[in-house]
Amino acid sequence: MNAPVLQAPGTPRTSALRQQMKAFYWLIWREFWEHQRGLVWMPMFLGLLAAAGGIFLPRDPIWKSTSTDGFSIALTQAFAMAAELGSGGFLYPFLLIFLPVITVFSYCLDALEADRRDRSILFWKSLPSSDTAMVMSKASVALVISPLLCCAIYCAAAFLIVTFATNDQNTTRYFISPLELLFVLPIYVLWALPTVGWLLLVSAWARSTPFLWAVGIPIFVIWLAQWSNEVLHYSQNTQWLFSDVLGRTMFSGAFGAWFITSLGGSPELGLVGDSWRALGLPSLWIGAISGIAMIAIAIRLRRWRTAD
Repeated sequence: MNAPVLQAPGTPRTSALRQQMKAFYWLIWREFWEHQRGLVWMPMFLGLLAAAGGIFLPRDPIWKSTSTDGFSIALTQAFAMAAELGSGGFLYPFLLIFLPVITVFSYCLDALEADRRDRSILFWKSLPSSDTAMVMSKASVALVISPLLCCAIYCAAAFLIVTFATNDQNTTRYFISPLELLFVLPIYVLWALPTVGWLLLVSAWARSTPFLWAVGIPIFVIWLAQWSNEVLHYSQNTQWLFSDVLGRTMFSGAFGAWFITSLGGSPELGLVGDSWRALGLPSLWIGAISGIAMIAIAIRLRRWRTAD
């Protein structure tokens, strides 16, 4: 008589969780397959341009001005600043600030709207993957995978400049170490949530031209508040709308955007310590909760919407 086979408790649940994690892994890879031009090739091309500028452009301006004319002096200073930025100094503001903004903005606006536009949403809805998993995979790419790729491109460009540049021996003063970037990544994820949530919400809702809706609605809200303030004589300060509405919905994907607030700086703490001080800012948590709420609404909208 054969002995009964004993099954470890919790095995079906563990197997189901493993299948869900495997499906989520392939959903993330699917995003790279469909958006590799904006997520991979465009950042790599801009990183190569930045590295080429840091290697080949001279740091000391070759133009000299002996004129005392104010315009000539200002023009010379502008050329000198351009040479300084082009030879490595712009790697921090460009590859770490503007590159994540460009990639996150373009990817999130196209992430859900493209599925309806090309009717591939009908195919994806036929698969055993929930709308929550679909939207969360896109949010994970925008909040974690894409910033990590931008940081890797930044580090690679910095390595090329430090290794091959001959225009200055002190080029390392412009760069941030990879470990510092990794330690700051959790703050970036929390701070970028309102931008990612808003763009995914617009992408799930807009039937066409999501860019105009994403930019136009915050601008209209600010204009309406200022117009009401002037016409109805509320005498209320509306300048905060530019930072808390337009800035948080459009540009929170920029690396280090939390320093624009009243956080300030503390040289003895460094980049990592200063960034983690942002956890004490109410605007970070309000924006994070708002971003999570907008992602939840985007999941509901995708559940109802099919093809346009």
